[in-house]
Amino acid sequence: MGVYSGPNSEEDGLVLAIDAGNKKSFSPNVFPRGTDIYGWYVDTKGDALAANSTLSRDTISSPVGNTPLKMTVTNNDPYIASYNSSIWNLANAASGETWTISVYVKASQSTTGELLLFGANSSGAYVEVPNTTVNITTSWTRVSYTATFSNATTAFLQMRLDGPQSGGAGIDVWWDGLQIERGSTATEFTKEYTLDSSFNERTLDLSGNSNHGALFGSVSYSPSNGGVLVLPGTTGSYIDITSLNLSTQNYTVVGASRYVSIGGRVFSGKSNNWLMGHWSSSTVKHYANGWVTDSGSSEQSDTNWRIYAATGNYSTDSWAFYVNGQLDTGPNSNGVNGPNGFSIGRYAISNGEYSNSQISFLLCYNRVLTSSEIQRNFIALRGRFGI
Repeated sequence: MGVYSGPNSEEDGLVLAIDAGNKKSFSPNVFPRGTDIYGWYVDTKGDALAANSTLSRDTISSPVGNTPLKMTVTNNDPYIASYNSSIWNLANAASGETWTISVYVKASQSTTGELLLFGANSSGAYVEVPNTTVNITTSWTRVSYTATFSNATTAFLQMRLDGPQSGGAGIDVWWDGLQIERGSTATEFTKEYTLDSSFNERTLDLSGNSNHGALFGSVSYSPSNGGVLVLPGTTGSYIDITSLNLSTQNYTVVGASRYVSIGGRVFSGKSNNWLMGHWSSSTVKHYANGWVTDSGSSEQSDTNWRIYAATGNYSTDSWAFYVNGQLDTGPNSNGVNGPNGFSIGRYAISNGEYSNSQISFLLCYNRVLTSSEIQRNFIALRGRFGI
């Protein structure tokens, strides 16, 4: 049917599906899980900093399907550390923020361990160390700890995992499924999350086509309307999806957005061929090889949510534009080229005009959806935005 019915749906022709309300598509709060804790700890940081133990991979099964990190304890208080140096900064943090660390763990015999979060200053030296003791059994158990940073100089998050504090020699401890989240809840482990060295998170494509997006600048998250990405309108704050090319085929693009104040385009093509956004309560301005503007042209603040859809039929050189499920009646343009890559929140042609807005989802199809399909999409999703 081609109608987007949910965050994990597989629809005909769907080549990109990003939804800020779906934790598998975007997690603003979860610090990184790429493959497994050993891969994160050794491969990413380049240094197996551990004490009173040796580290290795193990082939035993784990609840999250990774290759667990095995800690062979040689003395009391073994630990895996990432603290007290700027190279171990995991994410930006600040006084007043609450963070939760969780990890799956088991041992060759029942023992105890510790979970430690470190608030580090701008130089990477820790200034506060919230921590807790956890029980470790011979079965995989997910343990977690929530702490709120309070030191005024805290600027970064660091962490440490500890094995038995006493009587530890000869015990094996296995760790897997590390997840660190901004907030007071340990959510379900999801290993797709990643975070690069510049603290840029990414959107994950739910369609299975790996058209992931990179976040730049001060893009943030709000739980309103089921989850939205907040574009602040500041220079350098935007989202890029470079892998998708709809420039030489039929396409449909669907997106939900709202402006906070006057600003640049919400959805924009990477070259001079496509974008869409709204400008005032009575004006929609969009582009496909030529500006097209409905009634009026002034850029005004508009805080209303709208669900857009743009279709392009490459073979017949025709296109259509929909707002809230209804065909737009503005003047036509002179072409239908789709976007060769996307920018969200900036005018990609000139890398300027950054948008002060919010977006919720972006869907792309490699075919032209019918007006009935676009209307059904709108009906299915409108309640989320009070439209």
